[in-house]
Amino acid sequence: MLRYSRIAFVFFILISRAVPACDKMTVRDAAYREERDAHRLCLIAKQDDPRAEAMAKRLDAWLGAASDFNAKYLRVDIGDPKVQWRDYGLPSAPPSAPVVVLAGFHALERQAFFIDYWEPEPSDEDLDILKDSPARQRLRQELPRRIAVLLYISNAEGENPAAASAINETAEFWNRREATGLAVVRVNRSDKRERLLLTFAGIKADGPDWAALAFGRGKLMPPMQGGEITKGRLDEQIQVLLGDCTCLRSPSSLGVDIPMLWEAAIDDGVIALRADNLSSAFASANNSWNAIASTIAAMIAFFLIAAIAGGAILWRRIPA
Repeated sequence: MLRYSRIAFVFFILISRAVPACDKMTVRDAAYREERDAHRLCLIAKQDDPRAEAMAKRLDAWLGAASDFNAKYLRVDIGDPKVQWRDYGLPSAPPSAPVVVLAGFHALERQAFFIDYWEPEPSDEDLDILKDSPARQRLRQELPRRIAVLLYISNAEGENPAAASAINETAEFWNRREATGLAVVRVNRSDKRERLLLTFAGIKADGPDWAALAFGRGKLMPPMQGGEITKGRLDEQIQVLLGDCTCLRSPSSLGVDIPMLWEAAIDDGVIALRADNLSSAFASANNSWNAIASTIAAMIAFFLIAAIAGGAILWRRIPA
């Protein structure tokens, strides 16, 4: 009898562990537990091109020195018929080589996309711009202590009053509501130092106002342009970050990490978000579901124990 009770108890534990339980941390906080997207700095050249060897050593050494930059070096043979160019964000082989291509890569979707290129290779100044910029420095400073950072890029003629008002109202609202609040970083689309950030976001010299929220270690959420930039839409995205049901929506499903430096020591200074009214509804729903599921699991285990115990007694009563 004791043997069968133990079997039922183990079965009960397995059922309990199978019950889904949501992580109580916010989506924003969970972003610091995920690996960043690793982008690809690709040297595309003929295999026997003598120029490519020196270029390869230079790029490999540069990335080795910038070990906190979320990109890896790849050498691609332009003459290899097996190369899948879509893996590097390209529709086909480049028209000339050697060329260096920076390809973005969204790990969750296993999807590559084109960011920028240099022919035949980036200069020292290009590498400096690729490595860091004033806006990305601000991101490293603000992200650990904020819900998110709102990147805003006005059109070529200046800030659109409606978009600028939505940006300011959103920041003021969340800075009053939350101790961590929201930081706003304005970027000039003509700033050559921000070439990497601008090309990563697909921003050209001319175009409407652009805004996007960055969170975690620089993960960029879907951007808004022109009339799409409203306080209501920004609030919706911030509420998603404050939600604590990360088992249903992972941070990686919300965007792609910006190519940027992020030292491991920065994580030590991250201020975790507290549970607030925005996430309490999620927490209540999760707690209710967990309570119901646990009750069901307990009932199943009870009947199994009773059935197994009854079967064991009946089995012992049957004469041999």
